[in-house]
Amino acid sequence: MLRLTPATPSPERYQRLDAFSTADASTPEITYRLGDLRVAFTDWRGRRVELSFRRTVAFRWQDESPVLPDARYDAAQEVIGSRWVEDLTLHGAVLPGAAARHFLVCFNASGAALEVVAERIEVTGCAPG
Repeated sequence: MLRLTPATPSPERYQRLDAFSTADASTPEITYRLGDLRVAFTDWRGRRVELSFRRTVAFRWQDESPVLPDARYDAAQEVIGSRWVEDLTLHGAVLPGAAARHFLVCFNASGAALEVVAERIEVTGCAPG
């Protein structure tokens, strides 16, 4: 008899994004329009940072950062091997082979976290506030 074993999900890992800092940043302003999620905040140096998540499939905000063993709570990171992306693909929100990346943006000053599944992220502003 052939016995099938369910695939073991690969472990998620976090790759830090170094283009900007969320350490001690202000609470962000978040807007969503036509598939683009925009996030703006003031960083610890008083600089205005603006992020654009292009072709956003899903996003979620938590006032309390989730407890994740290897994540940084004062930084932005990409979740490699994301179970959320796998789930969205399984349910048809992401087409197989599509460029869908899971981003985790943590704001340690407010204890909050923003998670986004999108094609890409762009830093569109980093000017003194």
